[in-house]
Amino acid sequence: QVAIGTTQPAVYRWTRDGATLAGATAAMLRLPAVRVDQAGVYRAIVTIAGQTFTSEPATLTVAPNRSRLINFSARSRVEPGGPPQIAGAVCAGAPPRTILLRAVGRGLPAAVGSATLPSPVLTLYDGSNAIGEDRGGALNLDATALARSVGAFPLTTSPAVPGATYGSALMPVLGEGAFTAMTSSGDSGAGVSLFEFYDTGGEFAPPLVRNFSIRGQTAPGAAVLTAGFVIAGNGPLRLLVRGLGPALGAFGVGATIADPRLTVYAGGWSSPLASDEGGAGEAAIAAVARRAGAIPITGGSRDAALVLTLEPGTCTVQLSSAAGASGTAMIEIYAIDD
Repeated sequence: QVAIGTTQPAVYRWTRDGATLAGATAAMLRLPAVRVDQAGVYRAIVTIAGQTFTSEPATLTVAPNRSRLINFSARSRVEPGGPPQIAGAVCAGAPPRTILLRAVGRGLPAAVGSATLPSPVLTLYDGSNAIGEDRGGALNLDATALARSVGAFPLTTSPAVPGATYGSALMPVLGEGAFTAMTSSGDSGAGVSLFEFYDTGGEFAPPLVRNFSIRGQTAPGAAVLTAGFVIAGNGPLRLLVRGLGPALGAFGVGATIADPRLTVYAGGWSSPLASDEGGAGEAAIAAVARRAGAIPITGGSRDAALVLTLEPGTCTVQLSSAAGASGTAMIEIYAIDD
């Protein structure tokens, strides 16, 4: 803003890097929703009674939006002999860095409200190659220290159960590629298991994860397929969120839910931010899915999808059957580059 020491009429003009800004003719220059291309050196040029005055330069620096997906978690029921809980992550565009993966059953807090998986086994694949497996090591010193550094919740170990495992953990260094983490039962027990993915990159680390997914069992009540994710950065991030049931049949997945209902909550659980049933095949959604590299969904499909622009923070996604049925389903979350 320009302040002048006279009551005489004044004519104002603003420039950026020497070029006049169209429409900028007031004493105050407002730049709502500042973009990177608006960075530069600004000056005010004021004309009073035929005399022209130029202000001292003001330099505007705009940091690029570096918002990214950093954490992902998903909860579903796992049974021995049944299909495992399958999480996926596609990484690209950044140097390799350490990731913390956990599969937590008995170590979940009592507030989960459902029987937990006694002995989760966590196996990591790069394509079809198994590159890591853990059976009960989530309380090891290295895993505990890394969990603390990324803000992961401490595992519940009370009441103590002799010989029990409270969760499994892996700490791979992941770079570009498509990775799959499977959680299965290591004994005859069944229950709810929570998969977690923590990106250990610092505040200014470039985005590594392009999309997350989770495939598992969903059922009414506490057994609904639930995923959570965290956006970090300095601006909004555009996402494609999909809930698949019927589309999985093309990949040989059986017993899927026929009528996915996708619901997204931002921050707390007070009310849904958005929900959808049957929108995955709509033309606008399909165009975004193609840009994201997601599998195509045909028009008329009952699979669900939403395109959302979200500020940094936490979000929760639930995928259920609109009719209250049980079956296999998949949640997908894609970061969209515009």
